Amino acid sequence: MKHIILATTSPRRISLFKLLGIPFRAVDSRYREHFSKQIPPEKIVRQLSRGKATAVSRRHPNAIVIGADTVVVYGKRILGKPKAKYKAIAMLRMLNGKKASVITGITVIVPQRAKINSQTVTTRVFMKQYDEDTIRNYVATGEPLDKAGAFAIQGHGRRLVKKVVGDFNNVVGLPVKTLGKMLKQFGVPVVPFYGRPPNITKPRKR
Repeated sequence: MKHIILATTSPRRISLFKLLGIPFRAVDSRYREHFSKQIPPEKIVRQLSRGKATAVSRRHPNAIVIGADTVVVYGKRILGKPKAKYKAIAMLRMLNGKKASVITGITVIVPQRAKINSQTVTTRVFMKQYDEDTIRNYVATGEPLDKAGAFAIQGHGRRLVKKVVGDFNNVVGLPVKTLGKMLKQFGVPVVPFYGRPPNITKPRKR
């Protein structure tokens, strides 16, 4: 089997990829993200995932390379990663009681077949109604910072979510079920289990 590289340094994506049960390396893509907000988010994530995978493939031309990119969309707005608490508070106020879409683009580059396969996966996330104290207490944990949409469903942010329609792992950062099917098409033997990784647990109710 060809050497496999995941173009990321994200601990969440690395942990999720381990569910596939295949050896791999995680490599920083060093890709500088740029895109036009005038194009659909599905096209944006495909473009960014392909850019990451291509950047790593150029440095490792004999490896199978996987790139991924995830955005959170509310209405027509793409919600990025808040770098400050006040921005996280604003995002969580916006999402209060509302529905958002988590969209991930995945690109697999298989050099020996000269193949590039890109797909997108969308999961709907329905947020609970929560009060201002809940928002501020959650932001005070620091968890929402540097998380797209200002919440981490694999952590304390799960308490703000009413329900998820679609792939839970996609909301964490990598839809491994879809990725596993993509890799199988290229003859990569993956395990048929796509649950939550061992170190990503649902927080206990208090």
